[in-house]
Amino acid sequence: MLNLEQVNLRLLKTGKLSDLKFIIGKNKKEIKAHKLILGTSSQYWKSQLYKNEQLGRTNEGIDILIPSIEPKIFKRFLEYYYTRKPKLNETNIFQVFSATYVIKELQFRNFCLNYISNNSKQLLSKAEIFNVLKENVAQDLLEKCVWPNGLMILLYRRLLERAKFLSSKNQQETQTQPNNLSQFVKNLVPFIKIFQIPEKYYPEIDSGRLFSKKFTGLTQNQVRELQN
Repeated sequence: MLNLEQVNLRLLKTGKLSDLKFIIGKNKKEIKAHKLILGTSSQYWKSQLYKNEQLGRTNEGIDILIPSIEPKIFKRFLEYYYTRKPKLNETNIFQVFSATYVIKELQFRNFCLNYISNNSKQLLSKAEIFNVLKENVAQDLLEKCVWPNGLMILLYRRLLERAKFLSSKNQQETQTQPNNLSQFVKNLVPFIKIFQIPEKYYPEIDSGRLFSKKFTGLTQNQVRELQN
């Protein structure tokens, strides 16, 4: 006898009795789902399905397009809806976490934050993490995750790598957009605030002076204070 989780997983894998169809990613992969399961396990989809009903739609025969999320990432959402046991790992967690800002799934976002907090040491070993996250996503990650004090120096290095990445990107863009330096500094502010850098030092953070002794010395002092 299969339990409910196993039944749901079988429905997800086979697509039997499905009454919803998602078109996912740039290549428009078709993924089948079930209104009842999504509506009862997700406040976001409950709201979206209800809106369709109010518009006189039955959702049957309607394709729900989500081009900005790749199928392998969307499947982690469905695993969460169907079993509450999504297959998260170091390779996909930040893509999945970012996708919760496209599909505004707060409960799953918090699930991802807990996973990140519980696996922070392994995840911080990957330098590319902060380079691929959008500003609002990265800020949420820094503010809401529990970062053990022993990892603060590693987090600091990752933030400087993030800053260097933005600096390099800014240098390329300023060839055609010479006035975007202020926006670059503005984008970096959330990452500086994690170390409580005084605002008077913000002008130090441009493409030419990003790693000045004054600035890096100040941030290193902040790290030492956090470790004490």
